[in-house]
Amino acid sequence: MRSCILKSYSGKQFHEKGFFIPVGWHGRVSMFFLIGALSTLIDVILLWFFTERVGIWYLAFTACSYCCRIVVSYSLNKALTFHDTGENIFVQFSSFVSISLICLFLTLIVIWCAVTYFQFTYLSAKSLLRAEFFS
Repeated sequence: MRSCILKSYSGKQFHEKGFFIPVGWHGRVSMFFLIGALSTLIDVILLWFFTERVGIWYLAFTACSYCCRIVVSYSLNKALTFHDTGENIFVQFSSFVSISLICLFLTLIVIWCAVTYFQFTYLSAKSLLRAEFFS
């Protein structure tokens, strides 16, 4: 595995571009959760914007925003959390997408049921789902 760590300062290590890279398992877990939070934020903001401002049906754009989240999460985790520079990106991404599409299908069902049968708003259903399953 090629290292991209160039310098160390007070026990912290930095990437060649100058930003902090967590070291050890606790650093990777922290980075994994931060990227998860960022990708979730992107998912919810896109969903809100395109549903409320553009007028796209909430279930259609739930799928679109979820797909954006998948790409952001995969890309950032690959580069920043796992520092993976492997060449088999197609196989890795295909596996990641396959699992994510199953989760998307379940997400769409749960959100539709929450909105249709329990009178949740689509954003509260999405937020509750994210908090409950942290996916």
